[in-house]
Amino acid sequence: MMTISAVKESGGASRYYSQDNYYTEGENVERSQWMGKGAELLQLEGGVDPHLFEQMLSGLVDGEQLGRVTKDGIQHRPGWDLTFSAPKSVSILSEVYELEAVREAHQQAVAEALNFIESNYLETRVSVNGETIRWNPKNGVFATFTHDVSRELDPQLHTHAVLVNATKTPNGWRSIANEKLHDRDAIMAGGMAYRMALANRLTDLGFELKLHRDPRLWEIAGVPDSLMDEFSKRSSQIKKYFEDRGMPYDSGFAKQVALKTRKRKEAVPREELMAIWKERVEGHPIPERLLEMGRGMHRQKVSSSTTSKAVRDAVSSGINHLLETNMGFTDEELMVESMRLRLGKSEYREVDAEIKRLKKAGRLVEGKLLPGKEGILWTTREAKQTEERLINFVYRAKEACKAIVSRDRVEKLLSRFQLNEQQKAAVLHSLGSTDRFTAIQGDPGVGKTHTLKAYRQLLSKSGYDVIGLAPSYQAVQELTSSLSVQGLTVDRFLVDPKIQEQSQKAKKQVWIVDEAGMLDTAKTNQLMARAEKANARILFVGDHQQLESVGAGRAFKQMQEAGISVATMDQRMRQKTDEMIRVVDHVMAKRYPEAFSAMADAGQIVTAYDKDDPHLAVKTMAEDYLNRTPEAQANTLVVTPTNEQRQLANKIIRAGLIEQGAVSEAGVTLPVFDDVRMGEEEKRIVGQYTTGQVVRFNYRYEEAGIERHDYFQIVGRNESENVLALKSLEPTDKRGLLYVNPENVGGDRPGGVQVFEQSEVVLGVGDRLRWLDNSNKEGLKRNDEVVVEKILKDGFELKGQEGKSVRLSSSQLNHRHFEYDYARTAYGVQGKTNKEVLAVMESWRRNTVHQRSLMVAVTRASHDAKIYVDNPAKVLDALKTRHGDNTEALTVPEFERAREREKKRRQQELSKTPPRKSLVRGLI
Repeated sequence: MMTISAVKESGGASRYYSQDNYYTEGENVERSQWMGKGAELLQLEGGVDPHLFEQMLSGLVDGEQLGRVTKDGIQHRPGWDLTFSAPKSVSILSEVYELEAVREAHQQAVAEALNFIESNYLETRVSVNGETIRWNPKNGVFATFTHDVSRELDPQLHTHAVLVNATKTPNGWRSIANEKLHDRDAIMAGGMAYRMALANRLTDLGFELKLHRDPRLWEIAGVPDSLMDEFSKRSSQIKKYFEDRGMPYDSGFAKQVALKTRKRKEAVPREELMAIWKERVEGHPIPERLLEMGRGMHRQKVSSSTTSKAVRDAVSSGINHLLETNMGFTDEELMVESMRLRLGKSEYREVDAEIKRLKKAGRLVEGKLLPGKEGILWTTREAKQTEERLINFVYRAKEACKAIVSRDRVEKLLSRFQLNEQQKAAVLHSLGSTDRFTAIQGDPGVGKTHTLKAYRQLLSKSGYDVIGLAPSYQAVQELTSSLSVQGLTVDRFLVDPKIQEQSQKAKKQVWIVDEAGMLDTAKTNQLMARAEKANARILFVGDHQQLESVGAGRAFKQMQEAGISVATMDQRMRQKTDEMIRVVDHVMAKRYPEAFSAMADAGQIVTAYDKDDPHLAVKTMAEDYLNRTPEAQANTLVVTPTNEQRQLANKIIRAGLIEQGAVSEAGVTLPVFDDVRMGEEEKRIVGQYTTGQVVRFNYRYEEAGIERHDYFQIVGRNESENVLALKSLEPTDKRGLLYVNPENVGGDRPGGVQVFEQSEVVLGVGDRLRWLDNSNKEGLKRNDEVVVEKILKDGFELKGQEGKSVRLSSSQLNHRHFEYDYARTAYGVQGKTNKEVLAVMESWRRNTVHQRSLMVAVTRASHDAKIYVDNPAKVLDALKTRHGDNTEALTVPEFERAREREKKRRQQELSKTPPRKSLVRGLI
């Protein structure tokens, strides 16, 4: 990993870096070295001269004094400390077993990472035609200091690479502009460049690597976990800090904890420390072959053709993975994902060269840059074609059908329903349009579901079959129960052949797609193509202002921009108090200062921040929930930005409910499967799996000997052949080990395989659960909200929302898919309505706290919404630039050209045929 921090002072810095983390006496010869192209320009090589180093940190470089002249003298930022820390297994082999080849691999990896950083992230300000811009001269001066011991006297190989605040330009040496250097993407990319280079060096030596649950992290396979635990006192201390405070481990806050809890330096004679280490390794034997590898006795020879293919595969996988959830990506994102997905297979410079080759060849092209962002967003021609296809479908649908119901009959029938004018207009619009595809764009709480009830009844009276579709199981449940129609997820509708056969037979049919704003572009196109084939109509219903698709694209927004026939509903009715009406009005208009002011006046903003407790906001929110009456709790939604915080809120609330007697303290510990949430491209690559994980196949693979819904545990991996060794989890299974290539088995189609970690959960009577799977025969569906009614000898009994009880066996594998349901993320509550909402909104969570997540959280409430923040001013500042928008492939001019092209083409086609009569022409 890599961390970055500012060097505070130049004076004494050389002494600090040469001594820091050296807790052994008699270690006076420091492992220091100049690195970087800037150092080469200054002809600096070998060990770091302390006097020269401090001069350069003070701004004196090659006879030039850098800095800003003030009345108090010259002000100059000394530089930055980029620290690269080796995995624990590498530290053990390098320092305890003194394997020089392993230590050298670390040094080479640091050099590679620094080359990557100075080539991509070192910038200075220059003047071009009177305008000041940031420019990368691609050279930096790094003074590196490699250390090997932690404060706890554990082996800890790490290098401080101190970047001097100076870079060479055609006009001499200049100070560095550090904005890009401190960007989170840059830090992640720098750390990945180090880990990638280190992985490559180690695999060249013959080592195999094993991944953590976070696939960006790894250790050397064969080094016993018990030995790594033995030499991880510091990690244990930090984890204990979290455990003692009832907090889940947080990697970001762990850095603060590391500083807060570190002990004072103690010097120990080097020979004494080595003797202690040798004692501690007893009982944790390392295979002799690993030691031979560390001595360079098993180096691997890789042909240039193999390396070239590995690089192409790495970048191809990076692109495919990113395009699953984005229509565009940055250089940093592509570099990081390419290196992560094919760990140890290629050098970062080779990956960088391949990316540049794809750009030059036109395989990577510029996409639409998000508002407020700098640089270039890259995409592919295929992604642009996906969005162009959406526009094409919108215009092919124009005047492709007859109106469903005559205007007179619609108005007569609508008089039977209690609808406001906007709701009536929406129904009239959808029934009277001659377009195959129509849409209802509705703000949160405008009564879209109520409107659809009337629409569905009128369709049925007109002889139409109606199918309800939605991107999520939760939305399907809402649609099914509200409209009394057959409900399906879009995924199932698109892949289930029986359903496709049924839809082809229906002569008159309408598909209602709810929460259309959460449907990705590729699936939207598939739906439209299926509708054309089945001669069906689609009504897309949603809100492009709320949370968008987890998949790639902004289909619902783009189809409206393209010109789909749309009815707009913005007359909100959900909020029942003057305060909430005022707050939601401000939020919907993006008047966030006014919204926060109104919420503060009503006591709806709670500041909960403690630098020693990163989860104070969640704890405060959970305590507020527990202080409510059972009736009030039942009418309150608890919303968190991340799954990690949701799990903490679940834990705290459940403990409180046990104290209150709402959940029985005497419970039973049961095994559960936690979804790893791997992407489809990741599932094709053996290196992304870890031994011990569970896989379940959702299709039958006869040649591999796998039946649908078979569960297996991963017991081995062969990365070079891309093969997993699987053992059935059914105790009576006689098949023995199965060997499969996930690229062909499971990874050959979307949803072909699911990956889980095994864990345990304690259940008590009264526990609220969310069911997570559809494969059982008891009728439980994903997102079903259930309550534990009984604990049985061999399982448990659940009661659903409709009062139906279900008995489940703890030994049955497909009965292990559930989790506590006291809190949800914003994605988990979109579409819901409750009397009150409690939501955490912390300014520093840049990926999950933004305009859309605030809107969703606040607009769920009818009477009161309270948010828990670290700092109101910081949250407001974050909301200025964090839109939460998905990326788009087509630039604005490209989108306009595509729209005009399709519009003109359709006009030409319609000019050759008599126009169909629209009943609501004025609304289209």
